[in-house]
Amino acid sequence: MSEPWVRAVVTIAGVGVVLLVAYLGRRRERRDAAGTPLRLDGIQGRVLFFTDAACARCDLVRDRLDSLGAAFAEIAYNHEPDLHLAIGVTGVPLLVVRDGAGAVVDRVAGVASERRIRRALSHLV
Repeated sequence: MSEPWVRAVVTIAGVGVVLLVAYLGRRRERRDAAGTPLRLDGIQGRVLFFTDAACARCDLVRDRLDSLGAAFAEIAYNHEPDLHLAIGVTGVPLLVVRDGAGAVVDRVAGVASERRIRRALSHLV
Protein backbone atom coordinates (compact mmCIF):
# COMPACT_ATOMS: atom_id res chain seq x y z
CA MET A 1 0.00 0.00 0.00
CA SER A 2 2.70 2.45 -0.89
CA GLU A 3 0.66 4.14 -3.60
CA PRO A 4 -0.64 7.52 -2.37
CA TRP A 5 -4.01 7.07 -4.07
CA VAL A 6 -4.55 3.71 -2.32
CA ARG A 7 -3.84 5.30 1.07
CA ALA A 8 -6.23 8.14 0.21
CA VAL A 9 -9.02 5.73 -0.76
CA VAL A 10 -8.53 3.68 2.42
CA THR A 11 -8.52 6.84 4.55
CA ILE A 12 -11.67 8.18 2.90
CA ALA A 13 -13.40 4.83 3.35
CA GLY A 14 -12.40 4.75 7.03
CA VAL A 15 -13.70 8.25 7.61
CA GLY A 16 -16.93 7.30 5.85
CA VAL A 17 -17.42 4.30 8.14
CA VAL A 18 -16.79 6.42 11.24
CA LEU A 19 -19.30 9.06 10.07
CA LEU A 20 -21.90 6.41 9.28
CA VAL A 21 -21.55 4.81 12.72
CA ALA A 22 -21.84 8.24 14.38
CA TYR A 23 -24.94 9.09 12.31
CA LEU A 24 -26.64 5.79 13.12
CA GLY A 25 -25.82 6.18 16.82
CA ARG A 26 -27.30 9.69 16.92
CA ARG A 27 -30.38 8.48 15.06
CA ARG A 28 -30.90 5.67 17.56
CA GLU A 29 -30.42 8.08 20.47
CA ARG A 30 -33.13 10.37 19.07
CA ARG A 31 -35.51 7.45 18.50
CA ASP A 32 -34.97 6.16 22.03
CA ALA A 33 -35.42 9.62 23.57
CA ALA A 34 -38.61 10.18 21.60
CA GLY A 35 -40.07 6.80 22.49
CA THR A 36 -39.24 6.45 26.18
CA PRO A 37 -42.30 6.77 28.42
CA LEU A 38 -42.14 9.89 30.57
CA ARG A 39 -43.51 10.33 34.08
CA LEU A 40 -44.57 13.97 34.03
CA ASP A 41 -46.87 13.98 37.08
CA GLY A 42 -46.31 17.13 39.10
CA ILE A 43 -44.41 18.92 36.32
CA GLN A 44 -46.04 22.21 35.37
CA GLY A 45 -46.12 23.63 31.87
CA ARG A 46 -47.47 22.79 28.46
CA VAL A 47 -44.10 23.09 26.69
CA LEU A 48 -41.24 21.37 28.51
CA PHE A 49 -37.67 21.64 27.30
CA PHE A 50 -35.15 19.21 28.79
CA THR A 51 -31.55 20.39 28.42
CA ASP A 52 -28.02 20.24 29.79
CA ALA A 53 -25.54 23.10 30.14
CA ALA A 54 -22.88 21.23 28.16
CA CYS A 55 -25.23 20.57 25.23
CA ALA A 56 -24.58 22.69 22.13
CA ARG A 57 -27.59 21.10 20.41
CA CYS A 58 -29.76 22.37 23.27
CA ASP A 59 -28.59 25.91 22.53
CA LEU A 60 -29.71 25.58 18.90
CA VAL A 61 -33.18 24.38 19.87
CA ARG A 62 -33.47 27.06 22.60
CA ASP A 63 -32.61 29.74 20.02
CA ARG A 64 -35.27 28.38 17.67
CA LEU A 65 -37.86 28.35 20.45
CA ASP A 66 -36.94 31.91 21.36
CA SER A 67 -37.16 33.05 17.73
CA LEU A 68 -40.68 31.60 17.57
CA GLY A 69 -41.64 33.43 20.76
CA ALA A 70 -42.59 30.20 22.48
CA ALA A 71 -43.04 30.12 26.24
CA PHE A 72 -41.46 26.99 27.69
CA ALA A 73 -40.32 25.53 30.99
CA GLU A 74 -36.66 24.54 30.81
CA ILE A 75 -35.53 21.66 32.97
CA ALA A 76 -31.74 21.44 32.94
CA TYR A 77 -29.93 18.22 33.80
CA ASN A 78 -27.03 20.08 35.38
CA HIS A 79 -29.47 21.71 37.86
CA GLU A 80 -31.87 18.81 38.42
CA PRO A 81 -30.28 15.47 37.42
CA ASP A 82 -32.52 13.48 39.76
CA LEU A 83 -35.61 14.99 38.14
CA HIS A 84 -34.42 13.99 34.66
CA LEU A 85 -33.86 10.44 35.87
CA ALA A 86 -37.20 10.29 37.69
CA ILE A 87 -39.08 11.57 34.64
CA GLY A 88 -37.32 9.12 32.32
CA VAL A 89 -35.43 11.56 30.08
CA THR A 90 -32.72 9.58 28.27
CA GLY A 91 -31.29 12.29 26.01
CA VAL A 92 -31.26 16.02 25.46
CA PRO A 93 -32.44 18.20 23.88
CA LEU A 94 -35.97 16.94 24.34
CA LEU A 95 -39.01 19.10 23.70
CA VAL A 96 -42.36 17.87 25.05
CA VAL A 97 -45.67 19.53 24.20
CA ARG A 98 -48.76 18.74 26.28
CA ASP A 99 -52.43 19.54 25.90
CA GLY A 100 -54.50 21.37 28.50
CA ALA A 101 -55.15 18.11 30.39
CA GLY A 102 -51.43 17.34 30.62
CA ALA A 103 -51.30 14.55 28.02
CA VAL A 104 -48.26 14.52 25.73
CA VAL A 105 -49.35 15.50 22.21
CA ASP A 106 -45.90 15.82 20.63
CA ARG A 107 -42.28 15.12 21.46
CA VAL A 108 -39.18 16.27 19.58
CA ALA A 109 -35.80 14.70 20.41
CA GLY A 110 -32.49 16.09 19.24
CA VAL A 111 -31.92 19.11 17.05
CA ALA A 112 -35.08 20.02 15.21
CA SER A 113 -35.73 22.47 12.44
CA GLU A 114 -37.76 25.58 13.12
CA ARG A 115 -40.49 24.06 10.97
CA ARG A 116 -40.60 20.88 13.09
CA ILE A 117 -40.73 22.92 16.30
CA ARG A 118 -43.50 25.10 14.86
CA ARG A 119 -45.46 21.94 14.01
CA ALA A 120 -45.05 20.65 17.59
CA LEU A 121 -46.17 23.99 19.01
CA SER A 122 -49.22 24.03 16.73
CA HIS A 123 -50.82 21.53 19.14
CA LEU A 124 -51.13 24.34 21.70
CA VAL A 125 -53.85 26.13 19.74
